[in-house]
Amino acid sequence: MGIEEKDFGKAFLYSCYVDKAFGHEQFIPEHVVLFQMSGETHFDLEKGKLVTREGQILVARRNQLAKAFKHPPENSAYQSISIMLHADRLKSYALDHQLSSDKKQQSDTNILLNGDVFIKSYFESLTPYAEASDRVSPRMETIKIYELLTLLLERYPALKDLLFDFSEPFKIDLEEFMLKNYKYNVPLESFAKLSGR
Repeated sequence: MGIEEKDFGKAFLYSCYVDKAFGHEQFIPEHVVLFQMSGETHFDLEKGKLVTREGQILVARRNQLAKAFKHPPENSAYQSISIMLHADRLKSYALDHQLSSDKKQQSDTNILLNGDVFIKSYFESLTPYAEASDRVSPRMETIKIYELLTLLLERYPALKDLLFDFSEPFKIDLEEFMLKNYKYNVPLESFAKLSGR
């Protein structure tokens, strides 16, 4: 089985899997935009299941637990590119463009979108970086992330309330939270953050 996961900058991750499904679980500390180039990704989330298919975009909210299972198509490779939208970069973009969230997002918000030619072209422009041996420079990384944010906000203005809500998790019932989420194998610090501790 051929497996490749490659960071090509602090915010970019290229995944390619061949032959059979591969899964992992994690705490997602920052917003993530995933573009499904081929195959499918099946997510097991606290609020249910979600599947991204070829050509779709997932905008996943920060501060959540997830199990992801990556399934290649028959006789081909699984491919996806994920972009982590770190809060400090989002804050800089919001300041540069005079943006703020008009309302707080619901805690279980993940948004699945169908990509179009503009979104597809953007992610195709990242392919040379994913295939090169050199990492993306910090300056180019900022340019490409600003490009993505501008593209998403122009096509899907409602994303503003998800992307620019910088509120932190508040203290919740710990026993109830752990009974729902004990199945995730993540560090104790992640459980503490998500339960407002």
